[in-house]
Amino acid sequence: MRATAARATARATRGIKAALVLTLTVGAFATAWEPRLLTPRLLTEPHRLLTVGGTLSSLIGVVSRVSAADVVAAGEAETGGQLDAAADVPAEPEAPVPAAPEIAYLAARSIDVPATAAHPAYRVYAPAGPDVPRRVLLALHGMDDTGPSLASTLLDRAQAQNWVVVAPTIRYGEWKEPLQLTQEELILAPQLVALLDAVAGETGVLTEGKALVFGFSRGSQAALRLATFHPERVEAVAAFSAGTYTLPQSQVRTVTGTTVRAALPYGVADLEARRGTGVNMEALRQVRVLVGVASGDTREGEVPRQWDLYLGKSRLDRARTYTTALQQLGVPARLTVVPGAVHGLTPQMPEQAIAFLALPA
Repeated sequence: MRATAARATARATRGIKAALVLTLTVGAFATAWEPRLLTPRLLTEPHRLLTVGGTLSSLIGVVSRVSAADVVAAGEAETGGQLDAAADVPAEPEAPVPAAPEIAYLAARSIDVPATAAHPAYRVYAPAGPDVPRRVLLALHGMDDTGPSLASTLLDRAQAQNWVVVAPTIRYGEWKEPLQLTQEELILAPQLVALLDAVAGETGVLTEGKALVFGFSRGSQAALRLATFHPERVEAVAAFSAGTYTLPQSQVRTVTGTTVRAALPYGVADLEARRGTGVNMEALRQVRVLVGVASGDTREGEVPRQWDLYLGKSRLDRARTYTTALQQLGVPARLTVVPGAVHGLTPQMPEQAIAFLALPA
């Protein structure tokens, strides 16, 4: 654009000068020539030629002093647009763009961390890719199992989501005894929070956001109680085949239709007295919950009888009662029943869990 404007300006200047010189020359000769005589007086009157020459020189000087505005106007007329008045002014140098920091690309890896006073032993599985923060899937196994064993059923799907899998190995006590279960859960829930906080520092694997939690059987109970006691740390829970549940209520309507005070581990009437804070229902209502159970998980002898009054007599009954209670409290909960299965981890359960946990918040 600037080069075009400069060429147009130069042509306009030359055109103005040429036009003025031609006009003045013709006018001068017209003055010096008298048509009624056959011989030009110009040849006999040299002073007239000198006068014309002086006049031409003066006018050409005027042309040389044509203002910039006149030339720009002429250039605009030729180009059909405005010329850049600052075409010859050098542009300010642009500030250099800082180089983006290099991000390391790491292979898929697993890291074992031993138990400490603050948390149980765990294994971290990090997917291949840039060394950047990722979402965490906390996998909680059942009785007589290990974290890595449960993680093996989730790993392919979880890493396809680009999640970090954290799989603790927990030494559960007797889950059918209410007092022991209560004491254990009041210790385990804060330990799991401490574990989530420790992952980056202890393994170098970067994490971000609230946790996604998958639990099976006894691990399902732990997953739901973690969400109940610390809902601010959990985004979503997929809990399959739990044998007992803790309702996030102080007053519970029983299966017989009566309303009773429900303390731990059935309800949370004494939670504040035991740990200093009650349930944050506002935060719990932000946690998405999937309750899963096998359609054939109905054997009443496999679950402790103390929960019958609050939830029903089988895992299937209890899953339905618990899901309904959450929904009535405003928690976004849903129930899934796996057809044709009994108590056990089926291939459909991890598949459904990952699909649910991967839903947008």
